[in-house]
Amino acid sequence: MGFSLYKSFFKLWMKAARNVPSIQQLNFVPQRFLVISHTALGDTLMSTPAIKSLKLSFPESEVLAVIHKNYVPLLKNFPYIDKIYPYKKGLLSILKLGMELRKKRPGVALVLHGNFPEDLAICRLSGARFILKIKATSEYERLLSFYPKKKSLHAIEKRLELVKALGAKVITKEMELGQLKDLSIEDRIEKLFKKLPEGKKIGFQLGASVLARAWPVENFVKLAKILSDKIKCVFVLLGSKEEIHLGRAFETLYPEKNFINLVGKLKIEELPYVIKRLKLLVTPDTGPLHLAVCLKVRTVSLFALSLPEETGPIQDLH
Repeated sequence: MGFSLYKSFFKLWMKAARNVPSIQQLNFVPQRFLVISHTALGDTLMSTPAIKSLKLSFPESEVLAVIHKNYVPLLKNFPYIDKIYPYKKGLLSILKLGMELRKKRPGVALVLHGNFPEDLAICRLSGARFILKIKATSEYERLLSFYPKKKSLHAIEKRLELVKALGAKVITKEMELGQLKDLSIEDRIEKLFKKLPEGKKIGFQLGASVLARAWPVENFVKLAKILSDKIKCVFVLLGSKEEIHLGRAFETLYPEKNFINLVGKLKIEELPYVIKRLKLLVTPDTGPLHLAVCLKVRTVSLFALSLPEETGPIQDLH
């Protein structure tokens, strides 16, 4: 079944679905919570404060999480999730996931960040009686027990509104991953960095999820030249496999040798081990920005389409 066809199928199914009870009718602490954050890297990381707040507030309840399959390796040591379910697109994958979750019988589902209609389909298939989501359209409001009415909130704060609606008493805005303790990855990254000349390590995230969010490579080159004239530094180029051409463009335009090009050469689980070694990361509003904030690495964050008030750093501002 094509992508558009299966989305149409879920939308029709949602229209036929019965209303769910409002949050005011929740008079018990569920044995299990289901949390969904199955979109991009940055959105997944901005869900971690809500997940942590949920687990700390209801420590006796299990937290089951649906995370995009690409980012599951990043959260394998995150201590506030009891079990992770990888999300894959496709009708059969979603039906299988829903049936697997149904065996666990979660009482409450929280959509921290999801794509409609797949997110609500997973919630309905899981059998969760109460469904909370950070955004709602008038057509599907009846399928939600709660959604925040406030519009001008940071993305992290919007997610936390769902946890607060459940009566949570422990609230944190701080993103985190858990311990980085893979010695084989640590050893590989150590060997990579030993090849670099001496100097402060400054990361350049060359690409972004949308081209219009990215900073032109020519600007990164100009910045590298200015910094190299003023301080002793080396540059670590970062980006995905789809952004390999940006790394090659930097190599062509930048005449010095004080850099390493890691664009497209890192697995997602290796990226934190690289970023934590940086003195600074210069980055557009994209996943590695939020990963650096998680790791308490200084950032210069560049915003174009999005607003820093909504998706910029809000922790460790000093």
